[in-house]
Amino acid sequence: MGGIGLQNGCQFLAKNRGSERHLAVFCPDSMAPWTVKGEGKVVANQWCVKFRFPDGNSQDQCEEFFKVGDNAYEIRFNGVPINRVYRLVP
Repeated sequence: MGGIGLQNGCQFLAKNRGSERHLAVFCPDSMAPWTVKGEGKVVANQWCVKFRFPDGNSQDQCEEFFKVGDNAYEIRFNGVPINRVYRLVP
């Protein structure tokens, strides 16, 4: 799955192999693109991920995707929008 963040212009490409997930990101305000490996799985109606990012931060949470427009999706954590809207690229 690939997409573009509508607020920040970041481009991403996510790929899964079994429960392993690779996420590559390029943001216009970053010095260089980066890639992380982690885990990804579907639990009920949520997408759950576990990553450690290049800046040392980690993410271990389950999110829900909601369609908010023509090929635009908002991500919510515990039912609250986390201010990320993506346009998916086919």
